[in-house]
Amino acid sequence: MDRKAWDQLWQTEPGTHDEPDRYLVSELENLVPGTALDLGCGPGANSHWLAQQGWQVTGVDWSEAAITQARKAASELGLAVTFEVADAARWSPPHSFALVISTYALPPRGDARDGVLKGAAAAVAPGGTFFVIEFDASSEAEMFSADDYVSLDELPRHLDGSEIARAEVVAVDHHSHGEGHEAPPGLRGALVRARRRG
Repeated sequence: MDRKAWDQLWQTEPGTHDEPDRYLVSELENLVPGTALDLGCGPGANSHWLAQQGWQVTGVDWSEAAITQARKAASELGLAVTFEVADAARWSPPHSFALVISTYALPPRGDARDGVLKGAAAAVAPGGTFFVIEFDASSEAEMFSADDYVSLDELPRHLDGSEIARAEVVAVDHHSHGEGHEAPPGLRGALVRARRRG
């Protein structure tokens, strides 16, 4: 999907992704809050949850419609979150972050995906955490084209200088975030959590 298609999606589905990803919550809820970067943040459910836990969050997405929703929700929740409209494959973070996340937001396989993963890994501060979950190629559900999926061994290749704390294929029972979109049977996610050395 190109940027226009994502804008149309978020314009027609406001408020349907307002809960954080459950794996993100279970993996990160015990971290000490600091600065966080949410790449491909969509309408901001994960960013909002992190901010509620005390994180100083920057969310980036190339869909202006998604960012508009994210900012509106943050205002309604009384949260101070920075949201930017930008292509994560080309956007340069202003500084490093204690936490960098990407949930079901990677571009299709190719230069853009490599760019996002390389930039995400580089944006993690020494001692910081990188968390990614993406639809896994072992999924039996045929929702996307082959290049939209990832393989579990693809993700750690971009994490030189990091210790892998968890790398696992998990069941995805909701499409993307929250309770709004039930996933079809057989959909799986490739989950990786890593800590940058230093």
